[in-house]
Amino acid sequence: QQQQHHTARSLDRALEDAVSSGILNLSGRKLREFPGLSYDLTDTTQADLSKNHLTEIPPEVCLFAPLESLNLYHNCIKCIPEAIINLQMLTYLDISRNLLTVLPKYLFSLPLKVLLVSNNKLVSIPEEIGRARELMELDVSCNEIQVLPAQVGRLQALRELNIRKNCLHMLPEELADLPLIQLDFSCNKITEFP
Repeated sequence: QQQQHHTARSLDRALEDAVSSGILNLSGRKLREFPGLSYDLTDTTQADLSKNHLTEIPPEVCLFAPLESLNLYHNCIKCIPEAIINLQMLTYLDISRNLLTVLPKYLFSLPLKVLLVSNNKLVSIPEEIGRARELMELDVSCNEIQVLPAQVGRLQALRELNIRKNCLHMLPEELADLPLIQLDFSCNKITEFP
């Protein structure tokens, strides 16, 4: 009982801090849903909801218009809702270690610089990824991706690409056009190189 009271109090404190600082840290709290309904968190610029039991991206979080960084690492999220397109300032998204099977097309209308989606259940990457012109780091390692679309070659800002541990048989020739500093394609089934 006391432990529960302490947890509730520290949760309130985290939410109060977020109201004043714009930085919301609710990492590792076993949350199944978003708790911040009685607080005005609309000025939040950074949100860390990692290591919880969330099954969806909380709709409330998709209303944080100034949000620049969203960490959802290690939850149970199965899909990315269309409401995420409200986050037109979002440059950093970590949604690694979840249960995603697809990356929706609308995700790539955001100004993402870093997109971390390792350890999910992705089988493909949509061609629309070519729209993410500001993307500097893409990690889709440890999925079940079979084909990397040629549109990846349009990501002229891309410096780091991690496609380790997927089911790729070949790499698109367009990769050769990228100014990559780091490329990891180990643990695939690649037999030919561009």
